[in-house]
Amino acid sequence: MIRTAVILAAGMGMRINGSIGDIPKGFINVGGETLIERSIRKLREFGIETIVIVVGYRAEYYEELAERHHGIVLLKNKEYENSGSMYSYYCAGDNIETGFLLLESDLIYEDRAIQVLLDSGKEDVVLMSGSTYAGDEVFVETNNNTLVDMSKDRTTLGSVDGELVGISKISLGLHREMIRTAERMFETTLHVDYESCIVEASKQYPVHTLKIVDLIWGEIDDEHHLKRIHNKVYPKLYLIEQMIPRK
Repeated sequence: MIRTAVILAAGMGMRINGSIGDIPKGFINVGGETLIERSIRKLREFGIETIVIVVGYRAEYYEELAERHHGIVLLKNKEYENSGSMYSYYCAGDNIETGFLLLESDLIYEDRAIQVLLDSGKEDVVLMSGSTYAGDEVFVETNNNTLVDMSKDRTTLGSVDGELVGISKISLGLHREMIRTAERMFETTLHVDYESCIVEASKQYPVHTLKIVDLIWGEIDDEHHLKRIHNKVYPKLYLIEQMIPRK
């Protein structure tokens, strides 16, 4: 049973700062609730007890958040200005002792995104959606529902079988392989994304993929994404959530 989640929230959000001000992306408010508090609420509803948040930029926002929510563990990426998402993941390494859900902080999504991962009988699963045409997508190549590769450049892939949502289920074995992979990559640069480490680690620990073609979700990397969330994604989520009682 998965009872732990790790949220990567150290980034500076350089492409969106002009639209949201001097706040971490997790504190973007959509429909009266910040993205990070929405994720915390949903994770709690699915029985997640411990939520590890790796912070960096404007960490004081998360410190205040942790005072208001039980079971929040804050870890700091002190190199957040000079590193990629995998280094934030790496900062959580020694604090992980069991399988967990891995999430990005700038996501909004419907309950199915969490439900299908928890219900899956596989230990290591990357969640995919159908085409969103949102821009800046991470495309996923699979073979028999097993991860082959991921890239923002679809021309480098043998096939495009879905889009990465940014929510995955990670076993302790895969986690340790990702940490070993990262340590090798960090010898050259700290600017490593966690997606590339999952792909590399999957050569030792096969990673399965799960696709929800019509999943309602979005991430916020730039102003275009922000408008899409407010105008298209959230209105659909609102209607769905009015029909489904909270757990």
